[in-house]
Order: sequence, then structure tokens, then C-alpha cells
Amino acid sequence: MIFWEWRRIYRQRVRSFFNKPHVSYKEVARRKLVLGFILFFVGWKMFGYAVQDKILYRWDDIIGDKRFFELSEVKEIVKKENEENANKEIVYQKKYN
Repeated sequence: MIFWEWRRIYRQRVRSFFNKPHVSYKEVARRKLVLGFILFFVGWKMFGYAVQDKILYRWDDIIGDKRFFELSEVKEIVKKENEENANKEIVYQKKYN
């Protein structure tokens, strides 16, 4: 049992070196809420930038390099790609069925 006594004395000495923060549960909950909001906001913005770069930053066949497109241009490009893929699928089905 001497071990537990030594442990208690050691912990008391370690704790005496640091100030004991006097924070209520209400303050802890408030800080947690604020931190959660900040992290959510930062994550939301980073997710938005990543999606924007993934969707709007595309290869441009005219200039032969990547560039940012307007959203309407991207919609037209995606529509053309979907039509081409649908046509390829129809040709594939006719060929192998």
C-alpha cells in the first residue's frame, strides 16, 4: 500500500506546479460549441474549395492547358460527355447483343 501513498504524494507535487483552471461546466460547453463551429466552418470552406477545384478546373482543348471554367461551361461540357457516353453505350450494346 505504500505504492499508493507515494503515488498520491507524487501527483500532489506535480499538480502544485501547475495552476488549477477554474472553469465551470457551462464555460467548457461554450468553448466546445465555439470550437466545433470554427472547425465546422473551416472544414466546410476547405470542402467547398476542393469541390470547386475538382469541378471547375478542367482541361481546355482549345488552349491545350488546364483552366478554370464558368459553371455554365462545365454544365455544357458534362452534358456533352453524358451524350457521348450514352451513344457509346448504345453502339456497344448493338455490337455485342
